[in-house]
Amino acid sequence: MKTIFFLTLILGILLSISLTSANIQESEISESLLYRYPHHPYRCGYNDNCKSGETCHMVGDICQCQPIVQLNNANQVYLIIKQIGVWQDGSRGGRTYSQYDVTIVNNGNNNIKQINIGTDSSFRLRDNSDTSLWNMVRIPNGILALPPIQQSINAHSTYTFGFIIEGAFVPNLPILKIVY
Repeated sequence: MKTIFFLTLILGILLSISLTSANIQESEISESLLYRYPHHPYRCGYNDNCKSGETCHMVGDICQCQPIVQLNNANQVYLIIKQIGVWQDGSRGGRTYSQYDVTIVNNGNNNIKQINIGTDSSFRLRDNSDTSLWNMVRIPNGILALPPIQQSINAHSTYTFGFIIEGAFVPNLPILKIVY
């Protein structure tokens, strides 16, 4: 009888530990995603939040959350990411760097007044310096936005920005929000 009691007690403790561990792991994953993407969910309009993996499209007070799709000519707004060059810098310990040009294509019928492009750990600017980024600015949470000098991207036109990052891989750059 004591053996059954102890086995039940041990099983109960193990079950309790595994449930606590699962809750902690789920919490850690949520915190990790929040740390990696602190800009999600992105506020869209007054009452709506876009989910991770969506872009907020705002025309006046009207908001639509649409799935993020890059490099797709069917979209009204998309990015073309072009690697300009890759090199190893001996003066910086042989680190590899890449230069990219990114063209924002606005195929829509409305001028873009604001665009926010997300970044993650794949976007490591050389020397972690904004001097390695041109024609865009980094706002809190690493989000890229149009600089004050560029107040819009006209309908049926493009805008190009560039940067130098550490590494030889294409960084993740999802469009998070577009205000027309």
